[in-house]
Amino acid sequence: MIERSQIDYTKELLDYPETIRRCVAIFFYGRSASYLLSSFLDGHPHVLQLLPTAMQQFFFRLDFGELPSRGSVDSFTEDVTNLMPQLFGTFVGNTRVADRDRFKAYLARSIRSLRERRVTLEAGVLCSAIHVAHQAALEMPTLTKDPVVVAQLHVPSDQRFKFARTLYPQARFLYSIRNPAQTLNSYFRHHLFTVPHRPFSYLTRGIVEQVLATADLPAAESPATAAGVRFEDLHTRTEPAMRAVAKWIGIPWAPVLLESTFNGEPWWYDRGDVKFNGAFPDQARAKPTPYLPFLDRLRIGKVLRGEHAAWGYENAYERLSPLARKLFDRFAFDLPTAMEFAALRVQLRELLAQFVDERKTIVEFIRHEQRRREGEAFRVLPVIRPGDG
Repeated sequence: MIERSQIDYTKELLDYPETIRRCVAIFFYGRSASYLLSSFLDGHPHVLQLLPTAMQQFFFRLDFGELPSRGSVDSFTEDVTNLMPQLFGTFVGNTRVADRDRFKAYLARSIRSLRERRVTLEAGVLCSAIHVAHQAALEMPTLTKDPVVVAQLHVPSDQRFKFARTLYPQARFLYSIRNPAQTLNSYFRHHLFTVPHRPFSYLTRGIVEQVLATADLPAAESPATAAGVRFEDLHTRTEPAMRAVAKWIGIPWAPVLLESTFNGEPWWYDRGDVKFNGAFPDQARAKPTPYLPFLDRLRIGKVLRGEHAAWGYENAYERLSPLARKLFDRFAFDLPTAMEFAALRVQLRELLAQFVDERKTIVEFIRHEQRRREGEAFRVLPVIRPGDG
């Protein structure tokens, strides 16, 4: 438990950002509340965290070798702020942002301290300095000399695992996970309508590949360095889940771990039909899976047998008799999935709508040309015939 009388070490960490060694990178399993998990950790005084969009921007910048210039401290801090505008942006409706000038002043303080002590400004040290300067600019306390950088990297990939370990060699990976059938159905619906994935050739294949590929424990990792917390537990058993997360991360329990915030401001998730802050048990209620009927759930259950068992989810495939399972295995993937048919229907509707629009445009153009030719000002282009002249 955290004592209110503890010392705020933010200013000390500004002068010694290289002492920050711990990092937990958060990844998702597709539509599995990884942002909610980040938001529960946001206000903890032993945690340093940027907005999810800012941390991902840091990944893309450094991944392509765009480290800021190494000129004067002022030009350096200006380069950082220009390369990472999301440091001062909002996230899904939040309005509280770090003051740009204060952030630059705090970051400059860190850079000067590092240069005076001739500490090499590696990417991980810069990342820590940015996190502490951001924390100071928001006036959020850091009640430990050994804080944890929580890095929302979202999409798991070998490239991002390597990135996290490049910044922090002792980085650990925390996943938000979900019932595979619910994940796949939600993922498909989201990218079919809400945030459409096009071309259609990618829609089903890409989503299936994403769900299957992100279920793996990263190579060479163990439960001590990579683990997952269930979507359903975050929404329905929030306190026990977050107590377990805090223990795994290595931070003391505090009631603030039940508060969903970004930049210290309550974060409201907009589901479309309702907005909510924090845990919302209705989110975890088993929902119909129209894009993943029984046959397709059997297919997923067959491929992800280990995940269902390890994560504690019921698997329809396991309920088949040995004979039914043998017959199913023989023809399991011969027929198209419901998602493929759904994508085809939407594609045909969109093609038909495009055809109708094009047809209207053509008809309007033809009628316009007909009216123009009937006007007195219209003249037909004459032709030069052989023998003229």
